[in-house]
Amino acid sequence: MRSLNIPAVVLPQADYARLEQLAIRVSVERHPLAPFFASELNRARVTHDRSVLSEVASLDRWIAYRVDWGSTENRCLVHPDDYVCQERQLSVLSPEGAAVLGIGVGDRMPFEDAQGKPHLITLMSVDTGPKVVSFSRAVRTRTAANDEPYDPGPSAA
Repeated sequence: MRSLNIPAVVLPQADYARLEQLAIRVSVERHPLAPFFASELNRARVTHDRSVLSEVASLDRWIAYRVDWGSTENRCLVHPDDYVCQERQLSVLSPEGAAVLGIGVGDRMPFEDAQGKPHLITLMSVDTGPKVVSFSRAVRTRTAANDEPYDPGPSAA
């Protein structure tokens, strides 16, 4: 029987600090995926190299993936604080999201679902367009930067 090589994990510097904070938080909260998530972050090579990063699953990127030999799914990989839509997003704190985070196009990564059943996820593609930032994250970022409440437009006189 042929053994499966575990793919390398490569993450952008900009994502790593936020993901590291998430790993600490979920460890304290004793989230069921905390050990797996932390082990994947510990394996990560952090880089600024755009040519490498264009081929890996990272935060706020649209990815196409397949679990086992099922149909291809298309989702935006997101931090759980930005997660709002199951049909369009995949949280990095889901079993599939933690497994696909940082792997390259064509890589296959084993993982276990919430019931402990083994699966294999394959990264089919990564959208190389600009990163997607959720509205809620943009609002939080703008509010934090300005230290003022977000005002979506002109108010009545």
